[in-house]
Amino acid sequence: MFGALALLVLGASRLMTSSALDAPQNVRLTSFNMNLRLEWDPPRGGAGDLLYSTRFWPRMSPGQVTAGCANTSLRHCELSSVARPVSEFGAYVGSVRARRGALTSDWSDSNSLTLFKDTVIGPPGLTLLSRGASLEVVITDPEFSVSSLRSTFPDAAYNLSYWREGEPQVQRIVNTQQNRLVLSQLQPWSRYCVEVRIRTDLAGASGPSGTVCESTRSEEAAPWVTAAVTAAVMVLLVALLAIAVCQRKAISYFLCPQEVIPEHWKQYLLAPASSRVTRHSPPSEDYDPVSVVPAEAQRPLQAPCSDGVVDRCGSQQVALLSRARQTSLG
Repeated sequence: MFGALALLVLGASRLMTSSALDAPQNVRLTSFNMNLRLEWDPPRGGAGDLLYSTRFWPRMSPGQVTAGCANTSLRHCELSSVARPVSEFGAYVGSVRARRGALTSDWSDSNSLTLFKDTVIGPPGLTLLSRGASLEVVITDPEFSVSSLRSTFPDAAYNLSYWREGEPQVQRIVNTQQNRLVLSQLQPWSRYCVEVRIRTDLAGASGPSGTVCESTRSEEAAPWVTAAVTAAVMVLLVALLAIAVCQRKAISYFLCPQEVIPEHWKQYLLAPASSRVTRHSPPSEDYDPVSVVPAEAQRPLQAPCSDGVVDRCGSQQVALLSRARQTSLG
């Protein structure tokens, strides 16, 4: 009797000791862009110096338990980043327990989550490009942790809203699967704003993209004008190419002449500039002396003077020479 009572008291004391640490509360699985995230709140009694461990398994296969985060102080765990891959069409259950020193709480299970049904699709990326009086819209799908948007949701479509800045009227394009489209028939030199959402039949609609605004420019030239200019440029290029092919010999002869430059010209052209300068000395003049004789000096010579008249003849010759010198000086 007393032995049974003692065993009952001992078991109760052990139960109280093992359950002294409460399990985490509000354990939940969430998913954003096809990730698998386990979140929880701390147990009653505070979150000081608590460490947590997590695990998860497919809802239809409870025995395939996969360990998640271990001994983390955070209150969330990214289960889609563990070793075992997560399927975009799988349904999962998560569990977490707390530990403080030698005390460990019980496991606390989460809700069941089916990824492709319960995930929240993030907003798409949006870019606007001005094309004259039109705007080109470029939409980028959000990046998924598992698979991709088109692989998981083949029916995904875009709902686009756009309006002229400052005006209440909103125009819409719904259920289009084109990620590039042109907004035409807009007012030139005006500013327009665009917003896009993703819609799926299974996961519902995504959050809106950020509102992006862009200004239009002047009217674009008609398509036939652009085509005509392009055709004219192509014709000109073809004509230039044909001329180059037909006149290739003349062009080659002009660019690379075949005549040989004489050797002395080569030496002259290749010689340094200083050596081509020729110094010329002034020319020497050759001349003969000229004497001017007066007309009287051209008279017939007289007979030679005899011995008796030497003095008279000498005087005449001196007079004639003196007169000729004066004439030449004058």
